[in-house]
Amino acid sequence: MGLASRLSRHERQRRVMRKIREQRTLPRRESDPGSLLEYIPRLSPQMRRPDHLAGLAASFERGLHAPGSVRDCWSVAVRFGKTTLVHHAVPWILDHDPTRKILYVSYAHGFAAKQTGRMKELAQRAGILLRGRRRDEWTTKAGGLVKAAGIGGQLTGEGFTDIILDDPHKNRAEVESRVIREGVVEAFFNDVYTRRDPRGTNIWIVHARWHVNDLMGVVTRMESNPFAHNNLPALEGGESLAPWLFDAPQLRELEATLGPYVFSSLYQGRPRPRGGTLFVEPTLTALTTPANYRLAIGLDLARSSSTRADHNAAVVMRKDLDRGYHDILEAVRARGTVTDRMRGDELVDEGFLRLLVRVVRTCPDAALCMYAAEVEMGFVALLERELSAALGYDVVIHAMPIAGDKYMRAQPYAASWNRGLVRIPGRASVADGQREEDRQRDGWQSALVGEHVDFTGVKGDEDDQVDAAVAAHDFLNQEQGTSLEEAMAAVRRVH
Repeated sequence: MGLASRLSRHERQRRVMRKIREQRTLPRRESDPGSLLEYIPRLSPQMRRPDHLAGLAASFERGLHAPGSVRDCWSVAVRFGKTTLVHHAVPWILDHDPTRKILYVSYAHGFAAKQTGRMKELAQRAGILLRGRRRDEWTTKAGGLVKAAGIGGQLTGEGFTDIILDDPHKNRAEVESRVIREGVVEAFFNDVYTRRDPRGTNIWIVHARWHVNDLMGVVTRMESNPFAHNNLPALEGGESLAPWLFDAPQLRELEATLGPYVFSSLYQGRPRPRGGTLFVEPTLTALTTPANYRLAIGLDLARSSSTRADHNAAVVMRKDLDRGYHDILEAVRARGTVTDRMRGDELVDEGFLRLLVRVVRTCPDAALCMYAAEVEMGFVALLERELSAALGYDVVIHAMPIAGDKYMRAQPYAASWNRGLVRIPGRASVADGQREEDRQRDGWQSALVGEHVDFTGVKGDEDDQVDAAVAAHDFLNQEQGTSLEEAMAAVRRVH
């Protein structure tokens, strides 16, 4: 093929691509682009006008017309469209004023670049004239700029007229780490807040709440010039913020699955401090055997010889597969540890193991389960051998991988308890200041309930029976479908 033919073919391809881009691009308007809420469905016809985010949209409009006037925090539940609104807010700002310089910050540069790439596509669709091929940094022909950055990343160059922080915290595990959480706050003040334009800079911090001391919690409580705090809870007065996205029954189901600690923060924008009580008063009733059920014995063992005051605990739980009740049939515990009763390779325990053997013989159909770290699997195998020798048949302990700390693991179980789905037989008295010996004399119910109503998840609490009950509850629900690990994975996927 000759040079002229190749050039002709190349020109035809350019004309075709130009026509495709023109078809994808809205006609350029001479009039004002209008409000942000109107702009979104006009730019993306497949989308519904997000009236539930009218307050957040109004905040962007205020910043457009009064540069430097906005220092707003907006707490919005996950999957309620906040990032999609931000996607459209950036081209909307540039459509009004293509000279604006906008910094978009998220938890990682790669994630932020993906979002600014989407903004670039929308800006092109709106007919805004752009320069540059990169998705993480691009300019308008009028001199405007959009730049992506990860929190804590290198930021150099000129200041910005508009700064948007969208999801600066990556996930629950990182925000629960004090070091990582405080690192995000420090990066904001050192690297982001200092990139303001001398003529005035609007700052929006938009994320679902995670922790009382997440970035939003810190900047809205500053003694000097705090940021304005705005919260849009997913569920208020029994009504959903956006029922076409998640209706009230769906949100209640999420609350039951995730537990009050997670739901209150991620969906309600009201994070709870750790150390507060998690369990309400128990559901006490006469229990009858259901027609269709499954049994589990949850275990929690005192593994360290340095904590002789700890208990070994076992909780027998029966799940009614038809009605969803979790009935606690018995709980046993014994002080001391198991690991400090070793003679060579032999495990010797004259207290808890004897109790556990009795419980297993009483409920031979129950599965034994516990949470165990990988380093504890050898100990689990040793306990299996000792129980097998005592019972005369092979015993299997279902060791579940640990997901999060004990406070986080307790969330789904606490949700079931607080909804009355965890039931205890008979009566239990748990008077304030009641001694441990008195509780023991009142029966296992009182000791069990006492641990639950006092449980805060703080290290040092007496919580062995709670941990054992959590293991039984999660094992029985794993068999049915939803585990804590799966629930937290769902949160990570939607956020």
